[in-house]
Amino acid sequence: MKKLMIVFILVLSAVFWLGLIFIAGITIFMPAQRDINLNYYLPIVLPDASGIKHGTRVYVLGVDVGYVRYIGYVTIDQKGNLLNIHQCIECDNSRSYQLIIAVLNIRRKIEFYENYKIFAKMYNVIGEKVIEIDPGSKIESINQRKKELKTLDVRYLTINEFYQFFQTQYVNINIHQLPEIKNYDDPLTIVWSVINENRENLKKIFINTREATEKINNGHGTISLLLNENAIHENADGVLFEVILLIQFFGELAESLREHNIVSKTISGAGNFLGGNNKNK
Repeated sequence: MKKLMIVFILVLSAVFWLGLIFIAGITIFMPAQRDINLNYYLPIVLPDASGIKHGTRVYVLGVDVGYVRYIGYVTIDQKGNLLNIHQCIECDNSRSYQLIIAVLNIRRKIEFYENYKIFAKMYNVIGEKVIEIDPGSKIESINQRKKELKTLDVRYLTINEFYQFFQTQYVNINIHQLPEIKNYDDPLTIVWSVINENRENLKKIFINTREATEKINNGHGTISLLLNENAIHENADGVLFEVILLIQFFGELAESLREHNIVSKTISGAGNFLGGNNKNK
């Protein structure tokens, strides 16, 4: 009986580990293998690469189409042409600029229209950023009028151009041929950006709050005395009681003056009335 129990436990353990390996293969290794060297390489311009890295997922209208294969700095001239940093004469003067380009490795070609949007977003609070692509539409309605939009001539890289770009950060392209990523309508991204920009101020606020609470708990400062000193409570109660009595006194005084004013006006009115009758006689 014990041998059968041991055999059953061993078989159950083997089934468990084989199942775990199978699930890991389906969810991790197979998608990773499937994503290697997809058909198209789309370079895009990034004004800010915060939260975006190699492996960041790429979605088109919510559909997973690939990932970020490469991200890095490039140097361009005033016309937007990429410059070869190893053979560049203008790279160290004011006529050249640096920006960030990410190359997306995606499964199929995307047709972009003039009203396209590419933005970085977070699907949830604890998740990583992803790149969401809205390629736009051919027909756009403006004030109940339909307008036909142009298709953009977007530059894709061949596999040889990609490996050249990967090794030298240079390929013969102009940034005006590339779509640009922006952060549109993403509250989580906005909140994250605000917190990231003000993290030093927030740190100071937390430190000051902690110091203030420690002083209150240790009995230092006026607020601590107001909260913890019984004599101050008693004196405050006495002062409040005297203030209430003073308010009642002024209320009674005002009422007394009002009644006195009424009586004075009544007597004055009666005197005027009697004096008028005597004149008529």
